Amino acid sequence: MAFPDSVRKLKSVPQFEELLGYRRPPPAGAAMATPPEASKPLAWNDFLIAGREAYTADNTESAYGYFETALVSAPRGALLTEDYLDALHEFVDVAKAAGKLLRVGPMLVDSLCRATQGKTSPLADEVARRVLGELINTPTLTHTERIGLVSCLRRLAEIVANNGAIPGIANGLRIVLEKMWRPAVWDCRLDLFFVAYENVLADLFTKNELGGWCVRVCGISRQRDVPVSESQTWLQRAAKFGMAATPEYTAEQKTLTDLLSSNAAARLPEPAKKQDPPEDILGASEPGHFEGVRMVRWATRLQRCYPWVASVRRVRADSNLDLYPTRILDYWRTAQTHKKQFSLLIQFGSSPQCWMRAMRSQQTRGWSGSTSSCRTARRRPSVTRR
Repeated sequence: MAFPDSVRKLKSVPQFEELLGYRRPPPAGAAMATPPEASKPLAWNDFLIAGREAYTADNTESAYGYFETALVSAPRGALLTEDYLDALHEFVDVAKAAGKLLRVGPMLVDSLCRATQGKTSPLADEVARRVLGELINTPTLTHTERIGLVSCLRRLAEIVANNGAIPGIANGLRIVLEKMWRPAVWDCRLDLFFVAYENVLADLFTKNELGGWCVRVCGISRQRDVPVSESQTWLQRAAKFGMAATPEYTAEQKTLTDLLSSNAAARLPEPAKKQDPPEDILGASEPGHFEGVRMVRWATRLQRCYPWVASVRRVRADSNLDLYPTRILDYWRTAQTHKKQFSLLIQFGSSPQCWMRAMRSQQTRGWSGSTSSCRTARRRPSVTRR
């Protein structure tokens, strides 16, 4: 075998190993060389500075990447600083110039909620109104853009559902609620209702604010292709927040009553006079159920969503009950959001007449008290009225 001249000229093994790219480990006890300064990882504000320089030089794509890396890599201690809020404010301009605002929207919402969690300041309020305002006003001309805005709003709803109301974004949320005519916002109307409900419980919104919003949503729902029962539900939610004596509620109720009479549509049960605590969903023998917290949370959302639900219980399966037709009302968008089923006992605070009307209106479909949060065995549902 003939070796090239570069190999034949090597006089020692280390030289041959260096030619092959091999490096022997240092001997024991040898001092390690200090790595050069350039090999140290960059801090989040280094990326921020690089992004500002790139944006000033009209290099939008590079600036977008630097800003995104800076906001994602910022340590926990930097999240509550004004520098982070300023960076978030600037990143909105960069993402908008790059045409990627909706693409990075969920990350913006997540960063905004982390930066304003438990913090109220004029700067936090300004940044929240800027971020949410720019997202909600971005045109959604394609289906992809519409889905992008829906993802932003549902990410916001998820964060609030898991952590409670965030004071720093309350005014920004009002901007979102005013845009109910937009298709993407309309798709998230129930998610936004739960977010606004948490703000009412935290005294960030007044009951009249949320009640008036429910009246407006009721009016919009009458003009859209949605079941009449949804319009009734929005009006009941408005009444729950003290809007029953207002002129707006009275006018909407009269219009809805005429619509129900002309279409011979079924009426919902009357709102429950009293709703039992959602913790009652757990039986006396299962207070330590490993999914107890999630089941209680689900029952809480159910009672907030439907004012006529007085109580929710888990019951045992009855082999003598037929699976179809079910005797429990249909849960809105169950097939989209839930996967597994568990049995429920739902008590309605209504008269027998309202109960029979509700039973006739459901036809063959019904409540599948289902949730991905409560992974219990699938059982037959049952229902009683109070």
